[in-house]
Amino acid sequence: LTQFSGSAVETGSNPSGVAKVYVAVQHTAGGLAPLAWWNWSTQAFDASLGATPAFPGLGWTQVASTTISGLTTLAWSTSVPAGMLESSATYVVAPMAEDQATNQQANPAQAGAGAAFRYDTQAPTATITTPDLATHYYNAATLGSMIGTADDQNYGASGLASVQILLKLETSGAYWNGGNAGTSADWDG
Repeated sequence: LTQFSGSAVETGSNPSGVAKVYVAVQHTAGGLAPLAWWNWSTQAFDASLGATPAFPGLGWTQVASTTISGLTTLAWSTSVPAGMLESSATYVVAPMAEDQATNQQANPAQAGAGAAFRYDTQAPTATITTPDLATHYYNAATLGSMIGTADDQNYGASGLASVQILLKLETSGAYWNGGNAGTSADWDG
């Protein structure tokens, strides 16, 4: 994740047009940072900014502006500052728009406003428990099911989407393709 982006829209019968867009970023859970808003001046999460950062203030940064009147949509983006995001943590990005007549979006950083996301840069782990790696020989009667565990709780905590296995026939170097014909057609070399 290298940038935050979005667009501001002004509606109505005779809009003056979007003039400026600001963004605030809140750390909401996990990781080492406190429950706090990002202080764009100190480049750190700052609990002293309160439950809702005052506007204008250190919790907000301007990410777009225009002087074109009547412009009803304004795209915005900003780079994610180095060190802002920690794996296993959740965040909210709250945008705030101001139009050419200096009307500001009401309650831009209220609870539940903005886009919430979990940042996860760590790969999950998977292990096999059956067949037992210490036992090298099985037959159809003793093999049973292939069983294992997978964990993302301690490695990023975004949750597991899927777990897959790869079965290799060591003698030929072929991989099982999921077939059940009981012939070499079940294996890809």
